[in-house]
Amino acid sequence: MTDTSDRKRLESEVHQTDLKEDRINEDFVESLKRYGPWVLIAVLGVISVRLWMPRSANAEIATRDQAWVDLLTTTEPASLNDIAISWDGIDAVSPLARLKAGQTLLNRISSTPDMPADERATALDDASGQFETVMTMDDGSRASTVIAVTALNGLAAIAESRGDAESARDLYTRSAKRAQGWLEPLAAQANARAATADVASLPTQRPKAAPAPTGTGQFQLPPGLIPLGPGEVPPSGPIPPAPPVDPATPAPTPTSGP
Repeated sequence: MTDTSDRKRLESEVHQTDLKEDRINEDFVESLKRYGPWVLIAVLGVISVRLWMPRSANAEIATRDQAWVDLLTTTEPASLNDIAISWDGIDAVSPLARLKAGQTLLNRISSTPDMPADERATALDDASGQFETVMTMDDGSRASTVIAVTALNGLAAIAESRGDAESARDLYTRSAKRAQGWLEPLAAQANARAATADVASLPTQRPKAAPAPTGTGQFQLPPGLIPLGPGEVPPSGPIPPAPPVDPATPAPTPTSGP
């Protein structure tokens, strides 16, 4: 009798345990159905961010490298202006591109003495526009001192080219104040240029380009001489006779020694 009761009690406990395990399994399955997709999306999001971060950093580095390459390899003012616009906000590429464009225009003016007046005026206006735009970017920090001083000196040089000594002197003074306390050599240089602005702004006689050679463009040797190229040896033989002397030309008078 006792064995039968124990057996029934054991069977009842096993049945209750099976019911509890089935209930746990059902709850787990129900949780997966309810929250599983969201958990999967969250896991995929974390994985995507971890994969995107290195690629984003590499893309940023590649963009900065390309901006500096464009700046260093471009020489035309119009193209430099495009670079300043395209790469605005990347390091100091934009203001440096504008400085390079303005300086290139000034160099062309100084190296082309016979540049037409209207073309020279246009180049000065374009250079002035580049330097003035650079000054609008100046935040007064120490890091941008060299850029700001260079732009002010460029504007002063343009004022000198236009004969405006007063504006040139004021711009050099601003340049000296901008560099003072941080770049004293540049401040001293700007002060020295301000002191000579009156002289530098005076109109000068611009040199003219040398005229092109006429005729064949070859130098004519005296009669009896043979032109030789580099490394050529003169032919052997008798020395050619000297060119005839004009009888009307007086012979040089020998001078006596001391």
